[in-house]
Amino acid sequence: MAIVTEISWDDLFDGKPLPEHPTRTAWRAAVAEVAEKAKATLPACNGRVMDTIKSWRIALVAFSLLLICISVWPVAAMAEGRFTCRARALRVDLETLLGSLFLEPVVANPPEDPCMTDNNVLLSVDAGVVSAEVLVADTEDQNAPVTAESFALSANIPSVGISAEVLEALAQVKSVNGHCVLSGQSSVASAVVQGMPITVGTAHLHISIPGVGTLHFNETLLEPNRITQRALWLEINNPFVGEEVVVGEAIADFEGGNPCAEVPPPVDKRRMTGGGKFTNGTTTVTHGFVLHCNVARLPNNLEVNWGGNKFHLESLTSAACSDNPNIDPGQPPAGFDTYVGRGTGRFNGAPGAKAEWTFTDAGEPGSNDSASIRIKDQNGITVLNIASTLIQGNHQAHGE
Repeated sequence: MAIVTEISWDDLFDGKPLPEHPTRTAWRAAVAEVAEKAKATLPACNGRVMDTIKSWRIALVAFSLLLICISVWPVAAMAEGRFTCRARALRVDLETLLGSLFLEPVVANPPEDPCMTDNNVLLSVDAGVVSAEVLVADTEDQNAPVTAESFALSANIPSVGISAEVLEALAQVKSVNGHCVLSGQSSVASAVVQGMPITVGTAHLHISIPGVGTLHFNETLLEPNRITQRALWLEINNPFVGEEVVVGEAIADFEGGNPCAEVPPPVDKRRMTGGGKFTNGTTTVTHGFVLHCNVARLPNNLEVNWGGNKFHLESLTSAACSDNPNIDPGQPPAGFDTYVGRGTGRFNGAPGAKAEWTFTDAGEPGSNDSASIRIKDQNGITVLNIASTLIQGNHQAHGE
């Protein structure tokens, strides 16, 4: 004969003592163990799991409590994988009868994996095979959206009669509804190919050059989970020289799962990039930069050359990004069009120089963009004070 003890729900929640039974004792111990593990392994549960489970009414809510803990567990814990990125303003990779030549003087995030915020600026390079001015490479963050961007004011490949101006390439991985989406875009303001002027813009062009190879403008290369965007790409294929020359290359990628499932905290990624030339009729200034609106977001880069003088930014001390209603920056929308900054650096190699500047982005192609720069040397003497619109180049405001 079985003896049954009748217990009502009211008794249960009133805490009425229940008769001991081996099964009940084992279950109570198991629930207590689960609760302790929840506190130890689920930080979101701290303060929610009671220290003791001494009655059946606590046991009844334990499962609900665990469900609550799981429901507030950060989404990032379910994200897998990582982002990679790399930006190169110029790449030369040649194989000749005399040997090989590899050159990439301006690279952001050289390791590529993982994607990290990095940038590099070089105002001129002459490698013989190719020369270029104002080279900028920039990569942004390891959380979506991740961006790789490159810029070149001009490039010249004299041996095959190719020159181009204002070359830009951008590649991104964005998170859309928890999924990674690849995007890329590039542009070339103008080009000359063996004496023939070509208006390029964002057009995707292929030009066959007899005895040389194929010249590509605005090429998008898609692979699984990876995008490579190139502004100018010369594929060389003849009996004496092989491989390629690339001006303006940006790579974005994701690997190992879906890192876009992560919902990162908001980060101010606004920045302005670019460069070019401007003049007041007496002095001509060449500049290139990658500058964040948040001074704590590193690195920041500004290079300024004029009349044999050079300024190199070492520390960004102040930054303000604002929207001037009289300026239309065009697309893509960034939420601001004016960058006002201050910093310290080196003037002709000597430390202690100070600079302040205002850059604007007034849309494409950059001819309405403006720059104002004042630089003082280590003795406080003003060595440059100039303001004008660009005669060549482009400033680009970025909202993300």
